[in-house]
Amino acid sequence: MKIGIASQAYVKKLGLEAGLKRIKADGYDCIDYDALANTETPVFHCSETEFASAMKHIRTCAEDCGLQIWQTHGPWRWPIQD
Repeated sequence: MKIGIASQAYVKKLGLEAGLKRIKADGYDCIDYDALANTETPVFHCSETEFASAMKHIRTCAEDCGLQIWQTHGPWRWPIQD
């Protein structure tokens, strides 16, 4: 069994790499990568190549910290807009 947490609060406050390191230091094994929920972020307005590159970078950062991305949220915003 793995213990996980949503990543956005850590990443938003500390940045990607520092946020993921903190998640690992706090004892978590995996994350719910929830930064894909807001469709107004740049990742939804880039090319497919740029998207793939950004996702690979996030995965590499997580792996380097010893974290597994266990799930991601699909795009949705509250109140429902998309």
